[in-house]
Amino acid sequence: MTETHTCHHCSRNLHEKRGRIFTDYVGHKYCSSHCKRIGVFNWSLSIPGARPMVPGAWEYAVRIVRSRDNYTCQDCGAQQTVKPAYTLFPAHHIIPIKHGGNSLPANLILLCKDCHDRRHTKLSERGHYPDQAKLGNEEKP
Repeated sequence: MTETHTCHHCSRNLHEKRGRIFTDYVGHKYCSSHCKRIGVFNWSLSIPGARPMVPGAWEYAVRIVRSRDNYTCQDCGAQQTVKPAYTLFPAHHIIPIKHGGNSLPANLILLCKDCHDRRHTKLSERGHYPDQAKLGNEEKP
């Protein structure tokens, strides 16, 4: 009798005799190398309080966020220009990694550089980044 599994990413039924089954190092089974890559990326992105460990996972999440947010800053509405590459807007963690946030697209928004800097300044002023707040309050000799 053939054992039946479902793809850990897309939930399709997998049959051992009908094709190749892809397995990650944790033991999750996938229907294709594409589903395996996305499944491993999502696992890496979902770890609370940690940066993604799998190479390419962060870039994958940022691509999804840029597309989802229509290449637009979610605070001021500025449109991202694709060229030159240095103008690409950064993805911002809604719940910071250091406070248990993860890097899944649901916890990321696209912000222009000015809005991103403004958000981090506000977080620093509220004491969410105590090291940065101390740097701003030091007296200069």
